[in-house]
Amino acid sequence: LLDAFSAAEARTTLLANPDTAVILLDVVMESDHAGLDLVRHIRQELANRSVRIVLITGQPGYAPQRQVVSEYQIDGYRLKSELSADVVFVSVCAAIRSYRLMREQERLQRDLEQKVTELDAALGVVRESEANFIGAQSVAHVGSWIYDLASDELRLSAETCRILAVPEGSTGSYERYLTRVLPEDRGGLEETWRAALEQGAAFEHEHRIMAGGSVRHVRQQADLRCA
Repeated sequence: LLDAFSAAEARTTLLANPDTAVILLDVVMESDHAGLDLVRHIRQELANRSVRIVLITGQPGYAPQRQVVSEYQIDGYRLKSELSADVVFVSVCAAIRSYRLMREQERLQRDLEQKVTELDAALGVVRESEANFIGAQSVAHVGSWIYDLASDELRLSAETCRILAVPEGSTGSYERYLTRVLPEDRGGLEETWRAALEQGAAFEHEHRIMAGGSVRHVRQQADLRCA
């Protein structure tokens, strides 16, 4: 419990105790509006949005309730004439609960911002790794692909698209890919593919395809995974 008998003393006390939870603040101190000036100082100059401020006045004419509540960020307004031990107790308890909720919200906000920062950093690493992977594929002329058996969709990496001479981002199907395989190599690829599906095993196969008006030799290595 801290006491301050002037607005100037209150400013010094708050600087030394920034985690103050509740302030019972008299409007009239060094001047008729010293308390209101202190509220503005706390909220604007100190940027303290957490501390709960209950304004107390014995002269409501200097600080009309409706005007003060509208213009100042206070959390309670009491007339000295209505103060009693019970009123003060209830006002302080309510203000402390509000303070705790405010601090918890601030903690959650900080945690959220930290998580967002960490996710942004992780995403940057993933993007850099992806760019390096794509670059390595391009240099080595090694592409990658994913085939979804359920949807019969073949998703191709950028380098695979270049190897097949199709626009980057293209998708296709297994049957569509087979049409690019030279007829004399097609049967061997289909046999290898069927055996891999039956055994649930990885496979490796070399064959030739038509791409961009020329014959290209392709070596496939695949690993089967069940989702």
